Amino acid sequence: MTVGAWEFLNRARPEAVNVELADPRDEGWPAPVTVLRAEVGDRPFIVDTIREYLNGANIPILHYIYPVVRVERDAAGKIVAIDGEHGSPEALTHCEIPYVARPERRA
Repeated sequence: MTVGAWEFLNRARPEAVNVELADPRDEGWPAPVTVLRAEVGDRPFIVDTIREYLNGANIPILHYIYPVVRVERDAAGKIVAIDGEHGSPEALTHCEIPYVARPERRA
């Protein structure tokens, strides 16, 4: 779980909306869930927005983790430090929902 979150955060760009659905089995940790990850910088109402969207789609949330960390990136956008003095706050959403098998539902 940690490796998948790290790789997602390293690919993410704070100036963009970064969202992905992941199958834990593809990342080496067997779990009967689908993981929704998001990084959209540190903005208000991120948790509420995701909860409302999933609730509106009748998708229950099984686990929700929402750490805000200070991230320092190089000119190419790659992470060089986390929780450094010079980093910018970034919110990493890790939300586990029941496994979604159908591709059209995942979309």
